[in-house]
Amino acid sequence: TIPYHTPADMADAWEADIRTVREAWSHFLQNDFATAESLFRRGMGEATSAAAAVEVAAEPDAEEDDESPSDDRVERRDTRGAFALQYALVGLLRGVSTLSDEQLPECKSRLWHADALASLDTDWVGKRVVRGVCTLCAGIVHCLQREPVRGVFHILRSWRWLRSLKTEALEYRGVGCEVVRSSALLGLGGVAPLP
Repeated sequence: TIPYHTPADMADAWEADIRTVREAWSHFLQNDFATAESLFRRGMGEATSAAAAVEVAAEPDAEEDDESPSDDRVERRDTRGAFALQYALVGLLRGVSTLSDEQLPECKSRLWHADALASLDTDWVGKRVVRGVCTLCAGIVHCLQREPVRGVFHILRSWRWLRSLKTEALEYRGVGCEVVRSSALLGLGGVAPLP
């Protein structure tokens, strides 16, 4: 359950999260991977027991359905999943740049953790974007690990969240529209060949 805070408190928290994201990507682009990962990990709430207590399955159940009515109030948002997704992507890019042997299993684990955290958020377009991109990227990682059946399954499964990106996410005008649009473009780039 996400604790209720006043809209002003949450708007301030949202802006602080956006500043942290920008700072983390700035460090990443300056090849300071450790600081970028640290900032994203902090945004995931790893320093608190709430995020650390999330039980993460190796892969989420395919039967799960989170198509509930959208709750677009900023005071109800949980950004840990978005931070966790970026933590996973930075880890993958760091691993690729250093030719690390364990980059893909670690990234896959981080992606499923990000999906689990995102699933705790209230239903709004940002949650669907994060879950779709997590599932899409995990599918790509499975393919890179020579697990094409599982990879293609997850890539196709990501479409359940990403199918509305062109209409819903790209045209979203609420709080965080710049983040939603940027993430939607990433997701659309990954599924461009799909119908």
